[in-house]
Amino acid sequence: MNIRAGNAPHVLDSTKTNYEKAYKVRYLDKKVLNIRQELTIHEDVVSIYNWYTNRDEIKIGIEIHSAQYAAFMKAIFETYWKMAKPPASQK
Repeated sequence: MNIRAGNAPHVLDSTKTNYEKAYKVRYLDKKVLNIRQELTIHEDVVSIYNWYTNRDEIKIGIEIHSAQYAAFMKAIFETYWKMAKPPASQK
């Protein structure tokens, strides 16, 4: 499951369509949560990636191995997931 801010303008239309077919995706208004980073939660590991940078910034990623932190982030994710709207292709 993946939440994207706005209409994910950094994703090309054809890529976006394929992405929406492969994953459960919902969109959240940028006024609610304006993010460009990727956040992945897998079991007890939270991974945060910043791939969308300008050319003067470095790309960075971090992994946090903590069951307590992963549970915390999952709870936040679920809250935003309920607020976000599915794309027309998944309704």
